[in-house]
Amino acid sequence: MRFWGRRRQTEDVDLLANNSPKNAERLYEAIRIILGYTPAFTAHSLAQPSKQVRLGAWGPDLDILTSMKGLKFEVAYARREIIQEGGVPVSVISKKHLLFIKRAEARTASNRLKKATDDIEFLESS
Repeated sequence: MRFWGRRRQTEDVDLLANNSPKNAERLYEAIRIILGYTPAFTAHSLAQPSKQVRLGAWGPDLDILTSMKGLKFEVAYARREIIQEGGVPVSVISKKHLLFIKRAEARTASNRLKKATDDIEFLESS
């Protein structure tokens, strides 16, 4: 949301990842190197559809989503926005696809309904 102009404290960062077996292996290895130890999940779990892998303990959680019902990774990636953060290019989901995800969240996550609804209103008005 921050990249779309909404400044607020975040509880997590969502990462929609390509769940192809090759990419799952690469992502798993990168996570293992960053953590400095072997994580409790496997590369195979990152290749499964509709999985959520959560990493946390040192700040906002990182939620790795292996797929999203109704949104193909390839489509989201092709329509992503590239922004600069501290001189580094960062891929950010398009506003259209972020709205799709927030609407799905509002329908399925009752504990996050208020936040999702507020985010949807913000995105629709900006």
